[in-house]
Amino acid sequence: MRRCVILNHGRCLLANLPPAPGAAYVAEELIDPSYTPLAIPAGAQALVRHLLFGAAPDRGMINYRCRQLLTVVHATAYATYLTALDPRLTYSSGSDGSLAQSGAFAPTVTPGGAGLPDLVLGGQPAAPDAGGQLAYHYTVTVLSPTSLQVTQERPAQNPVFGITLSGGLSNPVPLGDSGYQVQVATNAPGAYWLVDVVNKPQWDMGQLAANLAYAGDAHLTELFGRGQLQPWATFRNLWLLSPDPPDRLTGLVLALIFRTELLRLGGG
Repeated sequence: MRRCVILNHGRCLLANLPPAPGAAYVAEELIDPSYTPLAIPAGAQALVRHLLFGAAPDRGMINYRCRQLLTVVHATAYATYLTALDPRLTYSSGSDGSLAQSGAFAPTVTPGGAGLPDLVLGGQPAAPDAGGQLAYHYTVTVLSPTSLQVTQERPAQNPVFGITLSGGLSNPVPLGDSGYQVQVATNAPGAYWLVDVVNKPQWDMGQLAANLAYAGDAHLTELFGRGQLQPWATFRNLWLLSPDPPDRLTGLVLALIFRTELLRLGGG
């Protein structure tokens, strides 16, 4: 499937993020410098965003999911609704089908000083989809010859674990909520390492569509509106009646984008 990289008002509405503050994020796209994020009220928009992006998504999750969803939209005949909002589009071939830059999901370890032995990572990355947090930042510190502290920035936690070196390597201890484990090859107090983890989302379009079915009729009616007012009737019919899963998901994503535009214009 051809991947598109989008500078587009519809994408800004779907992401509802401020322009990037200069740091590199997973699947980051340009955002109009004039775009101001909206306060999404409780209701259909908030629920659908929760089902798409997770309970407390970070910027990386929102970027990644937007790229997933808009790739689907642009593979259908309904992408013209995005250009109706804003004709600015920039495309790249994306021949490898990737949704993030190469190496985006490889953990990185930075020793806290010269000569420190490598930190050993094990375990399996946790699926971040339900919670919405891709990125974790840790400081792993040897407190004493028999204790190791793992400090996680968000959500904040700093548990201390007992360690014993055997064969030059400690027992494994959990690396916060990331799903990984760490082992150290020194028990010298004060030794520390910085660890950055970005876990890859696991839900595909089929799973997202299945999740959205849990929104319920009342919330979906609120999102799509009643009657035959366009473009809402088209979006509703795509979601309810199309036999093509990409078209169904496209109808819901476009409804969310256009409903957010109404909110931006003061129409709710």
